[in-house]
Amino acid sequence: MTFKLAQGDTGSKLRATCKNDNDGTLIDLTGATVHLLWRDAAGALVTRAMTIVGLATAGVVEYQFAAAEIFPPRMSFRVRITDSGGKIVHNLEALEEPVIATP
Repeated sequence: MTFKLAQGDTGSKLRATCKNDNDGTLIDLTGATVHLLWRDAAGALVTRAMTIVGLATAGVVEYQFAAAEIFPPRMSFRVRITDSGGKIVHNLEALEEPVIATP
């Protein structure tokens, strides 16, 4: 098992490439806002703005975690895109990441 996230890290980033689930084409994020959603350790919904990386037409976004946002043993994330016309789409399959506990 490869760990990409560690409890308490503030330098860890989650990067995702947004693609159309029907045909695998990249989603053009021009004029869109993108959010990362997950449940915290207490079960409350957390919503954070993601940053578009590079050209918006490439569909790549990332989020850099703040202190106390990462917790073991596993986290599940969803990406929500609101396009320039106000239409909202979510990824159909959650992004699952194992998290290593730190002392």
